[in-house]
Amino acid sequence: MNFIIFVTLSLFLTCNALPPKILRRFWTNTGFAPIGNDPREVLLSSDTLTNVDLISSLPNQGLETIRIHWLLDLVDSKGDKYGKLDKFLDGLVQKKMNLGLEIMSHRKFEYENDIYELLKRYTMRYGIEITSKWKLETWNEPDLKSYNVLNFTLDGLERISDESGHNFTLRGPAGLFRNPKNHEFCWKAVELCQDGTKKCPFDVITFHRKGNGSAESVFSETISLIVELSNTFPRLSQMKFSNDEADPIVTWSEPREFQADIRYAATVVETILLHWTAIYNEIINLESISHDNAFLSFYPHQFTQRTLLARFQMNNSNPWHTQFFQKPVFAALGLMANLGPLAFDIEKKQNWNGSDVIYLSTIGKGSKFYLSTILVMKKSIKTNIFRYELPQELLKRASNTTIWYSVEGIIDGVTDPYHFWVKNGSPAFPNPAFRDILRKIQTPLLLDHGKKETLTHFDITEERSSIILIRACEEGTPAPIKIHEIRLTKVTEDEVLIIWSDKFYEERCILTYQVYFQGKKDGKWEEITKNRHVPFMNFQFRAKNATLGCYKVRSVDILMQKSEFSEVHCM
Repeated sequence: MNFIIFVTLSLFLTCNALPPKILRRFWTNTGFAPIGNDPREVLLSSDTLTNVDLISSLPNQGLETIRIHWLLDLVDSKGDKYGKLDKFLDGLVQKKMNLGLEIMSHRKFEYENDIYELLKRYTMRYGIEITSKWKLETWNEPDLKSYNVLNFTLDGLERISDESGHNFTLRGPAGLFRNPKNHEFCWKAVELCQDGTKKCPFDVITFHRKGNGSAESVFSETISLIVELSNTFPRLSQMKFSNDEADPIVTWSEPREFQADIRYAATVVETILLHWTAIYNEIINLESISHDNAFLSFYPHQFTQRTLLARFQMNNSNPWHTQFFQKPVFAALGLMANLGPLAFDIEKKQNWNGSDVIYLSTIGKGSKFYLSTILVMKKSIKTNIFRYELPQELLKRASNTTIWYSVEGIIDGVTDPYHFWVKNGSPAFPNPAFRDILRKIQTPLLLDHGKKETLTHFDITEERSSIILIRACEEGTPAPIKIHEIRLTKVTEDEVLIIWSDKFYEERCILTYQVYFQGKKDGKWEEITKNRHVPFMNFQFRAKNATLGCYKVRSVDILMQKSEFSEVHCM
């Protein structure tokens, strides 16, 4: 089976004459479980809330939906039943994140009535435009004894759907689908969907299939199971599928060095690109994939666990606090957020002068020229130049037109906080100056920027393994709009985390952000991001004295056009 898949895939990769297709953002999903004796305490902790806040700061909703185990443990059976859940979801909605709601709880939960009550409550609280985007799913991995501790029914979904006028759909069975003898529930559930006399309870068939360390192995597992289910139960071939946990390898907490650096980032991007080629070529009816990587890492494996961020619990400080650093995988998903609405099939060049290169070219829908291409370059030896040539469809539009462009990159050993941390003794409690350096190397580098009258190709000269984003925008592209919703979080007496929100741009030409600070003492505005590339919607500032004062932010696009400043926020 796997041999046939990869032979077919290789044929697709050599063909680039087909037109672009609509690129659904099928990969903008993540998930985690609260790790600790009391899930409620962990879910409402400042560490969890900051973790989610940072995840929400990727541009263009680079991560849009977060799937959370045991969230319904926040529902109390007595007193203020929904108080704790209100607090968590209020923050999630403010951050513009959608909820992946797994219907599972350690506590007594009357599923038919409580699901109805819960969805009715939050539809009234946030509006149907919010709750209609939530992904409702059955119990996670229901055949595992550690999870399936209660039985439930879901009649409440139909009741709230009738009342709200919105069809709340259900996803499931969220299973491993291994040996039918050991995973009987999952197989019986999809068998029900094959029975034409009964209603299939699921609108999307979800499953968990991880790899053996590579993107190809994850992709193979996804394809193999969908083909097996569709062949065994032909009715399922008309349904959508989702691999909820399309991770390179099992056990998120197991420390692995590759999960700390560009190798994991490249694996995630390549996993997305391989699944896109299956969608593009209509091999499978894939709704989405998700990576379970929003966990909170812990000592001594702050970087090496399967997470988006490295968490340092500064227990030697007074008061105690936590420092987060962005890993290359976080940065890679931020680059992916800039892809355009139309995409070609992926292209792959193996052993090209000592490199394996896989890339995806996307373009815009509008009248203005727009190009956004992501490349993953795995180097085995030092090479000279890789030439990326524009798709034929764009060459005419890019001639005799002023095109502004940018090239950003995540570079092995350079934009690599883990490498620097290890090289300097892996301190458990990095001091402020050390933390400043980690933050300077946690975001992609701006490798090139300028404008050309005629654009035909880009030459990539980077000699290390890298993830490269090329973007090109036509002169005359409208200036960016004013950003909004600045959030200030005090980290220490002299550090503040600044996070903001921005518009979703289908053709995103935003290059960087500028953050200004006005201290309460001197009253002068100062750019605190000067000479820094700030591609994402967050910035942690360490002041010389204190962070008390006011902040404002504006965006700058590839054409060097500036937005208006945001409203001023003070602390």
